Amino acid sequence: GKEGLTHLVNDVLWARGETVCTVWPHAEMVRVLGKDILLRFNKRRLQEKIHIKALWPHAIHKESLWDDDTNIVRKHMPKGTVFHMGYTIYGDKVSFIASHREVFGFIVQSKDFAELMRTQFDIIWSVSKK
Repeated sequence: GKEGLTHLVNDVLWARGETVCTVWPHAEMVRVLGKDILLRFNKRRLQEKIHIKALWPHAIHKESLWDDDTNIVRKHMPKGTVFHMGYTIYGDKVSFIASHREVFGFIVQSKDFAELMRTQFDIIWSVSKK
């Protein structure tokens, strides 16, 4: 549920000083998590000096919820890319958050899995546009 997803999102804050990579369907994640959770997360993210590389689905919506986008680089995936679930890669972990229809999340802690997901992220990043 939503409480568990809050803990899942906050787990990323242990990545102090790192760059995390996320595939983030922004509008859906705001709907699932709520603005308050994401605003608190961003405040702590800035304190912990965590950088974000974010891939958003191709969409007209390009506005961020956060007033302070320090240390964030966003790209939009190619046209036709649609998804409602997001994931974040940090350290040896990958966390997943489902859409509002399913409301679940989980973390996989595996160096090999995180490496695989990071490689896939980098390939998509290379063909996406700011």
